[in-house]
Amino acid sequence: MKIMSFNVFSLRTWGGFESAEWLEWKKVFKEIVEYNNVDIVMLQEVYKYEPNFINDLKLFLGNDVAVISTEAYSNCNRNLHNAVFYKSGTFESVVDITLDFEKYQNRNNN
Repeated sequence: MKIMSFNVFSLRTWGGFESAEWLEWKKVFKEIVEYNNVDIVMLQEVYKYEPNFINDLKLFLGNDVAVISTEAYSNCNRNLHNAVFYKSGTFESVVDITLDFEKYQNRNNN
């Protein structure tokens, strides 16, 4: 199993969905993931109030990709959250254990 993680420093700083920066980043991101045959990709510091970036990236990566996002319950002080993309047919089951985040210490930056 291959796992990659990227700190994207909010994604929104790259402009809208048609901006040259966003389109180029998506293209290179997909090339890296496909070239390395990655099973799980994690994005750190996704801006909380732009879930469309996650949806846009999921659609761009393909139909066999699923995503778990902490956007609904992240309470980081900079409105950032995390997203995990994975090949949906690769795993028998996937469980988002962070849904129970309140029981963990130091959860402000979950």
